[in-house]
Amino acid sequence: MDLIKITELTNKFDISSRSLRYYEQIGLIQSVRLEFEKYRYFNLENIEKLKQIMVLRKMQISIKDIIRIYESQDMSVVVETFVDRINAINEEVNVLSEMKRITNDFLQIMIQNGITKISAIPLLYEEMDKQLEVLEEHNPVSYNELSAVSEKLLRLPEIRIVSLSALRVITSYNEKAESLVDGFWTWVHLKGKTPGNPGSHEQFEYQDENNQSVIMISIPEDYMNDSNFYDKTFEGGMFAVASVYADEEIESFHRAMVHYFDGNPFYEVDYLHNGKQRHESLIETIISPDSTRELLDVFIPIKRRIPEAKHFDNLALPKILENVTIEEIERANPVLWKREIPLNELVPVYKEGYETIIQEFLPNGDLHFSPYVSTRYLSTEISVRLPFRFDIEFMIKNRCMRIRHDGNDYTINDNNYSRMAFMQPVFKDWQRIDEAGQINLNEFNRVSWIIGEKHFVLIINDEIRYCGVDFPYMISDFGLLQEHPILIGSEGDALTIRSVTVSQLKYTPKTKIKKENFNMITKQSNNILPNNRVICRGDRGENHAFPGVAAYVMECIGDTTIGDFTDDINERLWFFEGMSADILSPIYSYVGYQGWARSDYLYSKEFITDIFNKCGYASSFITPDEFNSNKEMYLQTVMAYIDKGVPVIIRKQPHDECMPIIGYEDYGKTLLYPDIANTKEIHKMTVDGEMNYSWVFVGEKKREINIAETYMNMIYDLPEIFEQKSEKYCFGANAFLAWADEIERDKSYEWDVYHINFLTMGACSGKVFDKVVELNPGIAWIKDVKDRYDECMKIWNEGGELMQNFVRKMSHPLEEAIKIIIEKRKEISK
Repeated sequence: MDLIKITELTNKFDISSRSLRYYEQIGLIQSVRLEFEKYRYFNLENIEKLKQIMVLRKMQISIKDIIRIYESQDMSVVVETFVDRINAINEEVNVLSEMKRITNDFLQIMIQNGITKISAIPLLYEEMDKQLEVLEEHNPVSYNELSAVSEKLLRLPEIRIVSLSALRVITSYNEKAESLVDGFWTWVHLKGKTPGNPGSHEQFEYQDENNQSVIMISIPEDYMNDSNFYDKTFEGGMFAVASVYADEEIESFHRAMVHYFDGNPFYEVDYLHNGKQRHESLIETIISPDSTRELLDVFIPIKRRIPEAKHFDNLALPKILENVTIEEIERANPVLWKREIPLNELVPVYKEGYETIIQEFLPNGDLHFSPYVSTRYLSTEISVRLPFRFDIEFMIKNRCMRIRHDGNDYTINDNNYSRMAFMQPVFKDWQRIDEAGQINLNEFNRVSWIIGEKHFVLIINDEIRYCGVDFPYMISDFGLLQEHPILIGSEGDALTIRSVTVSQLKYTPKTKIKKENFNMITKQSNNILPNNRVICRGDRGENHAFPGVAAYVMECIGDTTIGDFTDDINERLWFFEGMSADILSPIYSYVGYQGWARSDYLYSKEFITDIFNKCGYASSFITPDEFNSNKEMYLQTVMAYIDKGVPVIIRKQPHDECMPIIGYEDYGKTLLYPDIANTKEIHKMTVDGEMNYSWVFVGEKKREINIAETYMNMIYDLPEIFEQKSEKYCFGANAFLAWADEIERDKSYEWDVYHINFLTMGACSGKVFDKVVELNPGIAWIKDVKDRYDECMKIWNEGGELMQNFVRKMSHPLEEAIKIIIEKRKEISK
């Protein structure tokens, strides 16, 4: 018995294993599995039958009619089917005429040659070739021609562009890279695993380069895989997707999808350098509107093309703006944040084979950088997206200085000529402006590039050399662009660098609704806040999560009453440190770890809403039970907040630190949050099952506040805060006494918590006191209170033989500070 393995068959007949399995499921063909064999095989009878089916499908005969033909085995059914197909073709126009001729030719040849069995259909090609030898004017129909015409007639449904999230998957591969589909499904069922729901992006099928059908299904990140099947991370990414019924020609449909992007000006199939796709094309079963037919989504990996301005309507040519001042340009391109980069943090970027480089500091602190060749750069290690600003003070002996961002070069003194040259962002076309890039050689120059939303500007030594407007890149949705570090380089000549500053500029999100026209853009599946930054910088004493996260929320809202955020100080954070008393009061827990600061101990609806109320803002605190009882509504609220640029505060109960939700993926099924001490670390949270988190939504501003009075109340409230005590905790001087007692009992298991809490208070509480004095200059006694806090730090630094003694001693200055505050409150009340 001659048998052919399924992988050989898919390669020989250019048919997917998915189609073969479908033909088996509906009973048109049958495979056999030999003992001890892992793959399915087909005998010659089924192979011949498959040839017949493929010919009929190329002629667009439906699966339903093919089944009817085989069930009847009557020639009249075949003729009737062909006649019906001819009538259908007659109803088409222009493009269908060729298919009509092909189908009619088949029918005529069958009648002329007395064909009485369906098995003879593939022989018709031979008969038609014979006719070509006799009648040269006859145009033969080959299988390739039939395929080409069939594919021309394919009408692709609307192709969608989606971004699939990365996920951990387990596949039907074993350790030898053999795809054992049947064995895999047996394992899945034995393990009681439930494959993903149709359309959930949790179960895919694809065909690998060896024509093996491969199944992959999602598994939790922490799943312990003790099976023989291979698990991996599916990287996800951008895909084009379109739907096709399983009883249609999936192979032709797939080719048509690929060809669709041949002339697409915005996207292209994502091929690797070795010619393979970034990932094999995927198939996913989705819910079908026709319960008798299986509907599939076909995914092809794609990427954005480098856009060309000619493909965008209504783009004006860039214009040079004259008679404009630097102040006007800076007002029109406001800074979101800026970083002055320490020169010792500039990092060389090497190209392979060019490792030689000189990077040394001069006695005055300037940095000498000799790249030798133009392929070497210094990286600022600070990533920005468009729009941005870059400032540098430097000296060079000859030739050019350039910066690079996202592969775009911005050059002055280009090729030792006094011109500027740059690649337009996004579109990457070169622009060169004579005389605009001249610098003073062998002298220090101050240069600013402003790659703005409204202006493209070069400033050299406080002189505007170029100011362009109406660039095509300026219509881009900057929120969709990626962040990239800025690199510094030259044509190989040595640079002496004195200072470097990188600034992220603000931009206006694109409006989703046109004026007076409710013309909504399709609901986005993912979003992330553009101003993601380090929430708490430990090197500045920013050690408490709630003040940092609350400050970040107010920054995103745009509130400036309570302070501002710069590279030097986060005024909003210290405001919330004072409002929560996190930095003004020691803590002690009688029941083990409860957090690092007072806000962790008291985190509740009453505590949090009271703080935002004192800021003048409405807020909603949602408990885990409230959230889980109406999860869909609250998730929609989370996405709405992110879409308007405002993060949501969450905290896992009972004792985790709070953090901001800054984005979402897959329509809210996955939420994004940062590592609050590291802006590069973005974590994902799957919204599934019971969510043991509290949620805080900061709403509209209800009233203006008197900021000087609000700061003063932080001090006036301390006596009551220090007296707060329960069976679980105490604060203030009592916390020092309780800590000392614990040390004496040799139970200092929370040493790090109390130690860091106190050191943060001792080192940074002055920021709150100084602000109180700044806003209330007539109140001199605040300095006396601050001195008592400083005395605690002095006692700590002096130490002693027994730690419990000097910890207990630290309570005395705090008690004195409270007495001063109480006395002054009495004077005011009189």
